Parts: sequence; C-alpha cells; structure tokens
Amino acid sequence: MLYRTSLILFLFIFNTPLFAHSEQIKVGLGAVLSGDMAIFGQGDLRAAQTYLKHYARHDIKLIVEDARLTSAEGLRAYQKLINFDKVDVLIAAGTSNGIMAAKGLVHTSNTVTFMASTGGNNIDQAGPWMFRLGNSDTLNGIQQAQHFLKQGITRVALLTEITEYTTDISKAFRAEFLAGGGVLVYDDSFLPNPTDFRSQVTALLRKKPQAVFMPTQTGTALGVFLKQLRSQETGVKVEVHTTMVAAPNPNAHTIAGEHLLGVYYMDPNYDSKGQRYQELLSHYLEEFGEPPAAPFHAASVVETLELLQLFLDKNKGYEAKAFQEFLLSEVGTRCGYMGCYEIDSDGNSNLGFHLAEITKLIQ
Repeated sequence: MLYRTSLILFLFIFNTPLFAHSEQIKVGLGAVLSGDMAIFGQGDLRAAQTYLKHYARHDIKLIVEDARLTSAEGLRAYQKLINFDKVDVLIAAGTSNGIMAAKGLVHTSNTVTFMASTGGNNIDQAGPWMFRLGNSDTLNGIQQAQHFLKQGITRVALLTEITEYTTDISKAFRAEFLAGGGVLVYDDSFLPNPTDFRSQVTALLRKKPQAVFMPTQTGTALGVFLKQLRSQETGVKVEVHTTMVAAPNPNAHTIAGEHLLGVYYMDPNYDSKGQRYQELLSHYLEEFGEPPAAPFHAASVVETLELLQLFLDKNKGYEAKAFQEFLLSEVGTRCGYMGCYEIDSDGNSNLGFHLAEITKLIQ
C-alpha cells in the first residue's frame, strides 16, 4: 500500500504518464505550417497534440516539420524527419507532391508512412510502405463528374492548376465525365500562383459552358479567377465548382469576397457526429477555442495515431514490418475517428465525398 501511494504521488507531482512499456516511439508529422494553407497544418498539429495529451497510452514523441506546398519543400521536411530525426512512423498531412518527392526515401528506409490528407492514384500506387487514410482524389474527380451528369450538366469548362493533387482529380473527372456523355467545351491548365485569368475567362465564356470546374491546390487561385470571371460575365452567372481547399482558406475569401458565395465543391466524408470525433473535438475546443479548419484532416491525423497505439497495445515494442502487416491484415473494417472505413489490400481507405456549397465568408 505504501509503495502504491508513493507511485501515485510521484506521477501526480511530475505529471508523468504511466505507459504500457518504456520504449519511446517517434512519429514525424509533415504539415503545411506556413504560407498559403497554413490553417490546414495548424489544425493538424493541434489535433495531434490534443489526441496525445488526452489519449496517449504509450510513449509517443511527436516531431513536426513544415512541409509547405512544393515538392522541394516537402522533400526537405521528410528527409529531415527520416534521416536526422529517425522517426519510426511518418504522417504526411501536406501536399501529394511533397510526399511523392520523398517516396524513394520512404521505401529505402522502410518507414510506415500515412497520407492523412487526400491522395490520388499516385499515392495509392506509391508502394507497400505508403498508406492513404485520407480521402481519395480519384473519387473526388469521379463523384464530381457523376454529379454534373446527374444534374444534366453536360457542357463543362475545365481549368486545372498544375500540381499532383489537382491534375489527379482532373484526370479522374475527365475520364468519368466523357465516358458518361459529357463534353468539355474548354480544357486548360495553369501554373501555381497565377495573377491573371482574363484570357482564359474570355475564351471559356465564348464556349458557353453550363458550369466551370476549377481544381486548385489551395483555393487562392480560385479567388483571382472568380473576380475576373464575374467582371466579364453578362447575363446569367456560370455555375462554378472547385476543390475543397477554397472553403476554409482565408486568402481565397479575402480575394474573392462575395463572389465565393455559391461556389460548390466535393467535401471529404468523415463522421462529424461520431462519438470518437466528438470527444476529441470537445478536448480540442477546450484547448484552442475554435474547431480545426479542415476537420477531416484532423480526424485522419488522429486516426493514424490511434492505429499506432492499437498496434502497440498488442505488441511489446515497435517494429516497422510488423506494423505494416498489422495495417494490411488486422485492421480490416474499422469505426474510428474518421468514421467507419476499410484499409484495402493496397493500404488505402475508402472514404468518398459529398456535394457542399460555400454559403458564408470567413471574417
């Protein structure tokens, strides 16, 4: 009794959690923590911190790097996490091009890596050490095409930002839309960080599309496009659809203003009302006073950490190959922080999207 009382007193004084075993597991988180889309990375980091504070039952050390947006910046972040910090597990919550640049390193180092943000065929086919828990960019494109066809929208202008994320969506969209009898009356692309869409706007308006679909990396380009589109339009406004990044991005709202209202996008599915997510959200709100800007991001980041803890619950320590096999053969269909999902034989989840509309501006 004296020993037990002393142990409890020691833990209370030093606020030290009693873990199942003493081995420390290092988890690297690469997220967009500066520049455009930093609001996404901030939510990812806060979600991970909240989860570990309230739910850690093993000694997990979180090591964070700013993966930013470009391939070079992502590669630099993941190189540091793998080569210098020697992380056991990697969470990629940044851009697809960032983690794809580090694909070779992921596999030569045998680092179990989770794509916690969305990913397309490039991520799905990236090899046995890459797992996609985030929603599928391929499904984003397919479901966008299916929505248009179901609504009788068969004449569409497609304008794509040239990044891994957006070109993958457009590729899937294009194939599904054309196969269903749709016509792309305009199909063009642009480099990141554009400042002028006037020539593209003039050209696509001549084609009289029923709708415009503009996949963008961060949503900021959409803001520029919308201002110039609405200034050139006469008569009925063209319906505009985009990717989910514009809705929570303050830069897009500042640039486009009221023109952003009424824009549609495919919003990633997750179980926002599920008990696990709601409990986490309650703790998150206590810590930070506002919800994460991209809740599905937060849900997939913490689900990654929960999968690691489930593995550690059953094993005395961490071993990369054993964790890889656990994910592929033991997780199966699971109801967790994202809701109910399945990790398939290639290591990818199966959550899809639903249509959403931007109905209010970020102040």
